[in-house]
Amino acid sequence: MGFSDGYDPSDVRQLTTAIVSGSTEAFAVFYEYWFDGCLESTMRMTGFDEATALDVVQDMMMKVATQLPRFHEERQLRAWLDRVLLNVARDRVRAESRRHKREQRPVHTALERMSREQLDELDRHLESLDDQQRTILRLRFVLGWSLQKIGSTLRLGGPGSIDGRIRRALEHLRLEYQSEEGDHD
Repeated sequence: MGFSDGYDPSDVRQLTTAIVSGSTEAFAVFYEYWFDGCLESTMRMTGFDEATALDVVQDMMMKVATQLPRFHEERQLRAWLDRVLLNVARDRVRAESRRHKREQRPVHTALERMSREQLDELDRHLESLDDQQRTILRLRFVLGWSLQKIGSTLRLGGPGSIDGRIRRALEHLRLEYQSEEGDHD
């Protein structure tokens, strides 16, 4: 493994001082030298699969680039890296848990409380959407499907893609209702 730019990766004081000072070259040396060990450490400490561990290490490296303190000894640096890795991993688990709960949450609608006139009006507005938008809204809000299930069944991408499509369709409906209200004023 050859390191350029005059930075010795084992000289923690020199390397961390240079990174704190904004040296991209020092960061590149740090990244090359520490990445594999951090990946192994992440997989060992968390039990994450390689892809998730890679994401965690990438996030940790962003913190190194922006928040790394100066260290004098390797053991201090290792302890800081382990703490950052665990915090990033914990944040990842929490975010994934929130995302999973949000995606799996059944959607409860007020359809039972709507009058026949309100249902007819809703149907009329739904007709202004294209077939795909109507299908997505029905799967999500009538059948209570998760974003993941809709995306994979309709082959339209992941939950984020479906969430965006739902938001755009609902915004279209909102504008339709507002336009109709404006016509009645």
